[in-house]
Amino acid sequence: MPRRKRAGSVLDLAADLAEPLRGGARRLAETLSHDDLMRLLDGGLLAGYRSLSRTALGKAPKLGKESLAAGVLLRHGVDLFAHKPLRDLVAKRLKLEGPARWYSGKVSALRFVRAAGFDEAFAGAPAARAPDDVEWLSGAPRWRRSQISRTKYCASASAN
Repeated sequence: MPRRKRAGSVLDLAADLAEPLRGGARRLAETLSHDDLMRLLDGGLLAGYRSLSRTALGKAPKLGKESLAAGVLLRHGVDLFAHKPLRDLVAKRLKLEGPARWYSGKVSALRFVRAAGFDEAFAGAPAARAPDDVEWLSGAPRWRRSQISRTKYCASASAN
């Protein structure tokens, strides 16, 4: 059963998160300071949380570190570390070397997530292979005489 804060004092947004997000919010709150988390949440999202709590509880409670971390996770989801400023901040606080580029589900992402103490789900899932840029045709193309003449004319006109 998730730990709930006293109603009216602190709004606990992390209480209703499913795993691995709840564990991620806990780890993010352990890693980053209250000010770091406030900076990562943009003003509109933070104002929305406060408005929601004011409507639900009748007053605006303060948001604890775990609730702010939950807000960051609600915004980014398990693709949390694809956001470079956040990845760099976590690496700095934990004195780790983060990957320069983020490739979801790749070995460098898994190493970073494990070293940072987060669930492997935060490494992301590898994307499907992109289709080739070249379409391969089988057999020789069948050109009509008019197409060959136009091609030669266009090539000679562009050479001049």
